[in-house]
Amino acid sequence: MKELFTKKNKILPDIELDKLVLLKEEELEKKLAPLKTEILYVNFAKASELSSKIKPILSKRGSIITDSRTNSLIVTDIPENLKKCK
Repeated sequence: MKELFTKKNKILPDIELDKLVLLKEEELEKKLAPLKTEILYVNFAKASELSSKIKPILSKRGSIITDSRTNSLIVTDIPENLKKCK
């Protein structure tokens, strides 16, 4: 119960769970971080094959679209996860 009142924790409503959730500062930053979109051009492989390998890296808010015409991946997520995708 002491953790509930520290400056590093916040209580927020979670609409998906329909409950109040206690988040630590790091979790809060990830949950509220703005999303960014980047286009990753793929060489020497098929973008469609890489898509399934990148998907587990993304957060719940992230998404990936494969463009077979340009052999690229359009990835949207928080900046921290976009770095991991590269």
